[in-house]
Amino acid sequence: MNISCDEEIQLPSTWQPRLHNLETLFLSRCWSHELISSRFHRLKMLKVFGYSGGSALFTFSGFRSLQQLQELVISDCAFLEEIAEDDKMSGMNKKTITLSHLDKVVL
Repeated sequence: MNISCDEEIQLPSTWQPRLHNLETLFLSRCWSHELISSRFHRLKMLKVFGYSGGSALFTFSGFRSLQQLQELVISDCAFLEEIAEDDKMSGMNKKTITLSHLDKVVL
């Protein structure tokens, strides 16, 4: 799936069930609050360009769900401070995470 826009977007509710089955996601100049805590159990490739949605791309538990991720590319994201933030709602603090299929990281 390729999403490109110049602002924050709200994903249609009909997309939510399909997000869990995505294998590839390209985001250009946008992000959605629905995505930060989403689980992408099948995602193999994530490319994010021009992110301006906050200090983190995912909650820690959302990032931990990326066990099939093979490639992560983050580019031109001036406001990004971290890839995964603490889960404030669940009380989960950052811990070590292993993504055993991750072969390529480009920052």
